[in-house]
Amino acid sequence: MRDTIGTALEGVIVRVNADKATLGFARTSENGTYKITLKSDAKQLIITAEAIGYEKTKREIKNVSQECNFNLKEKTTDLKEVVVKAPAIYQRGDTLSYNLASYIGKNDYTLKDAMKKLPGIEVGDKGSIKYLGKEISNFYINGMDLLGGRYNIATTNIPASFVNSVQVLSNHQAVKANKDVFSDNVAINVNMSNKAKFKPVGSYGVSLGAGKHTLYEINGAGMLFKSNFQMLASLKAGNINQFALTDGTNHFDNKETLSTLSNLLENISASTPPIEVDRYASPTDRLLSFNILRKIRKDVTLKGNIGYSYAKSQYDYSLTRSYADADNNVIIAQEYSPLSTIHRPSIQLEYKDNSEKTYLSNTLSSTGSFLTSELPTKENGSLFNQKQTMREFYVNNKFSTLWHHKDLCWAVTSIMSYQGSPMGKITLNKETTDNVVQNANGRSFRTENTLSMSKKHLYSRIYLPILLNYYMDKVQTSLHPTDESNDVNMQNLRMALVPQYEYSHPQYKYVFRLEIPMRIDYIIHKDNLESASSGSWYYSVCPSVYCNYKVTSRSVLRTNIFYARTFGDILDFLKTPVRFNDTSLKVGSGILADNKSLNASLHYDYKIPLKMWFFNADFLYNQEKNNLLMSQDASSTLITMSKIYAPNTGRSFMGQVGVTKFIEPIKTKISLNGGYQWKRQTTLQNDNQQKYTWKSWAFSPYLTSQPCKYVELAYNGMFAKTYLSTKYQNNSYLSQQHKVSLKLMPFDGFTFDTSADIVKNELTKDVSKTMSLFDMGLSYRKKAMKISFDIRNILNQRQYAYTIYNSVNTFTYNYLLRGRECVCTVKLTM
Repeated sequence: MRDTIGTALEGVIVRVNADKATLGFARTSENGTYKITLKSDAKQLIITAEAIGYEKTKREIKNVSQECNFNLKEKTTDLKEVVVKAPAIYQRGDTLSYNLASYIGKNDYTLKDAMKKLPGIEVGDKGSIKYLGKEISNFYINGMDLLGGRYNIATTNIPASFVNSVQVLSNHQAVKANKDVFSDNVAINVNMSNKAKFKPVGSYGVSLGAGKHTLYEINGAGMLFKSNFQMLASLKAGNINQFALTDGTNHFDNKETLSTLSNLLENISASTPPIEVDRYASPTDRLLSFNILRKIRKDVTLKGNIGYSYAKSQYDYSLTRSYADADNNVIIAQEYSPLSTIHRPSIQLEYKDNSEKTYLSNTLSSTGSFLTSELPTKENGSLFNQKQTMREFYVNNKFSTLWHHKDLCWAVTSIMSYQGSPMGKITLNKETTDNVVQNANGRSFRTENTLSMSKKHLYSRIYLPILLNYYMDKVQTSLHPTDESNDVNMQNLRMALVPQYEYSHPQYKYVFRLEIPMRIDYIIHKDNLESASSGSWYYSVCPSVYCNYKVTSRSVLRTNIFYARTFGDILDFLKTPVRFNDTSLKVGSGILADNKSLNASLHYDYKIPLKMWFFNADFLYNQEKNNLLMSQDASSTLITMSKIYAPNTGRSFMGQVGVTKFIEPIKTKISLNGGYQWKRQTTLQNDNQQKYTWKSWAFSPYLTSQPCKYVELAYNGMFAKTYLSTKYQNNSYLSQQHKVSLKLMPFDGFTFDTSADIVKNELTKDVSKTMSLFDMGLSYRKKAMKISFDIRNILNQRQYAYTIYNSVNTFTYNYLLRGRECVCTVKLTM
């Protein structure tokens, strides 16, 4: 079978008929040949050949064995006009793809705005992304890892119009050489549109406004996404919204800059109420970010990320602390006006070879943090000042490689880090007493090294990792005018053998893992002031069991049960007091904390992607046995926090359920989330040992809808009740929050929007406070330009109050809010 120019045709259907009955048929092979064998008494046969794109050919032949060749002519067919519409959502294997245009509204400017409307995906207040309740492990742009955990830079700067689709990669295995190893990780991949792939693009904006003082913001982001090169650079400065620290957050390593000194002195200006920070804080923020990734070869990339964040914030609030006592509660009431400034530079360089046979990666990163805080404080009509200065830096290098040799897989990982805290200082200036000056400095070194061998047999896999880790910490403190000081160092040498057995079903219908870590810790601490040192050996076996069961193609059941043992840190050995604000002292116990815990978690999710139904449920149980008991000695002037040797047990339980449905005809996403938490622990306060029970339930509905092209509405609510029960008190408080937004688009390009934040909090029994904030705005959008005018806090609401329970104590806050503000903004995408 050939065409008119002699080219062999494959897949042509050949039929043989006689008296309208089909006697046999065949398809042509790659070289255009076919063969049909039949039995018939008919003298004449009709043989037909047909194929798509060619004219149908018939021929009448005699019923004898013979060779019959055809030359088919190409056929031209006029197609009717059709409209091709991409589905809103589709699934292929473990990849779920959202066609972004099917979900976003006319006013969804950034990728972050649009992703909030995707069913099954949740975007947190600080930009973190979850899918069916699980945090994502990787964030890709066109399949390339440009930003790592700092993906806020992408979601807040990339316009939604530049994105074609957002993909959820379930069971994502980031290391290609481990492609046959099961993973329950979830990743996000953003596919850019063609206009953002082949040329530089960007988004730029300017805002000017008036409130208590002149308001401004300028921002610009330039980006380029090619097949072998990616770049995203952004610059932002302003005093309207707080963004510098949030946009630079590393969601995959939130503790990268948390040092021992930060845990000791904390941040005297770190109070954060459960409302948007821009409602009460007056910021001055600057952010610079430059990110570049170059693909050297198919699987080899070089990446560089440079960032600088500057955040200055000021606000006012009052705090009344009630410390539970057997006789009478101790009350401390103060008013604060925090003013803090943070400089945070960072750099990261990465080389990665991620091929299907080998894996090699080296990441060098460094971060600095320079904090200055002032805390003017008023108590009983007396005004005094507290001031804090912190200087810290962090350097980390992570090397990882993996290769296959015969039937074995070898892996080596080495992490080395150094954290220096050359300066930590808190100064308390009171007229009635001598000035108090608390100085502290410290440094730490970490190295964690792993050599692992694994072998696969049929559907089983055995891992045999060997770990050798070393940790060193040093802290020095001095307190004036008492001249009390600490000079302590601590070292921990850890060796571990972590055998693991894994069984996987051929299609990963179920996966079972059993891990039995066997660990030896040698911990030594030395007090240089006393020239005393002591060391102890600790032996631990911490088994864990993991199971992932794919109940159906739509549902997954996952459980994890493990026993863990953790130790305290160098702060346990600080024998003299450390002052970290005007009313609080910390004292170490001189005994190393030894915590043993049993943890169990259960996760279930069910989804019907094509019908856009998503459901997830999580249950977690924790039981801890501690050798040290938290202790507080509360008076009207000073709170001393310490730990004493007293074995105790604490238990906690958490349950969370979420369901999401997207109704495509009216572009409506409905989410209902409910949660329950329960905790029972023991504490010691003013020499009275108290067992307390803390529990809370919360219900959070969420709705976003565009029922017609002229209207968009959104609702985000929360109802919660918290209980505290002790020997001396039984308290509870109810809180509710409602955020409603309505957008009207009566004319092409014009949008009128109004929103309301309504919060009602129970401060004490039968005493509640309601806060209502209203905003309004008008915008006009023409092609790539958008101009908007917004009025915030129209009613000039000035206060927000709420209550929380802290251990057995009750804290009541009252924040001063930012007043009425007017802002005009111009945005441009190109």
